[in-house]
Amino acid sequence: MNWAIEMPEIEVAFKLNVQDKILMLGSCFTENIGAKFLELGMNVTINPAGSHYHAMSSFDFLDRIVANKTFTNDDIVQHQQKFYSWHHHTSINDKACEVLLNNINNTLSTVRQSIDTTDVLIITLGTAIGYTLLSNDTLVANCHKQNPTLFVKNLSTSNDIYLKARNVLIGLFEQNKTLKVLLTVSPVRYIKDGLVDNNRSKAQLIEAIRLLQKCFSNVFYFPAYEVIIDVLRDYRFYKEDKVHPTNEAITELWHWFVSNYFTDHHQHIIKEISKLNRACSHQSDTFIGAFIQKNEALLQTIQNAAPTLNLSKYRTRLTELKKYAE
Repeated sequence: MNWAIEMPEIEVAFKLNVQDKILMLGSCFTENIGAKFLELGMNVTINPAGSHYHAMSSFDFLDRIVANKTFTNDDIVQHQQKFYSWHHHTSINDKACEVLLNNINNTLSTVRQSIDTTDVLIITLGTAIGYTLLSNDTLVANCHKQNPTLFVKNLSTSNDIYLKARNVLIGLFEQNKTLKVLLTVSPVRYIKDGLVDNNRSKAQLIEAIRLLQKCFSNVFYFPAYEVIIDVLRDYRFYKEDKVHPTNEAITELWHWFVSNYFTDHHQHIIKEISKLNRACSHQSDTFIGAFIQKNEALLQTIQNAAPTLNLSKYRTRLTELKKYAE
């Protein structure tokens, strides 16, 4: 008897290319998967505004790109000796308000200039539960440890998220008609909101994505949430907090993603890069010259097959290993 649910078979309407230019937004799960793209040397930008947990925050960032809006002093808050943005992760801050504004607007401008040539936009939606700043009725991406009385907690409905995302995506598709959007829901459970409210929140996100798929032919869904929650459901696939997936779970999900979303040709390139990565990760005082020559040849073969891949870290590592060659 089969005591586990197998990985779901899905119909993928498009395939990724290792030379695609990718923009990734969303929760910390975005960074977990984004790190896999970076390991391949792909051209990927990950969370330029820091992690966004609420679905609306990611679409608000994109809305500023479409509408050519910038951040102003009204978007800034001070906590202790540093300044933060209501629309950015707490890791993005500065001791000077002007410097922070300049930095976040420069980042926004850089993303805006690159959106026309972006091949794939991947957004991981974390939660539909957020906090609205009472003073200006703005849904914030981060409360930055401000007084709780400044906010009201609310649950965005699937229709709220759908309408916001639809208007943003219409603008993005006008700028880049070949852009493909891959949406997913973070498998991280927000248990601080309670298990019941967490499930209500995830349900809103999944339904909003369904509505967007009905509206746009180039919006797709990657079931990361279902794979982690329903397939890799054993707690051995979770860290000690019983909420965040382990590296093992993320790796398993990544392998499933690669097998579904990359062509056979590019899956082969990814396997070759994995071989190169393992070779360059060896720790030893001595290396046989043939070992280095073999992997230099492998690197060149990969680079010839995908010229835009940034494999400089592997090239640098092989150069370092030559010092220990026998």
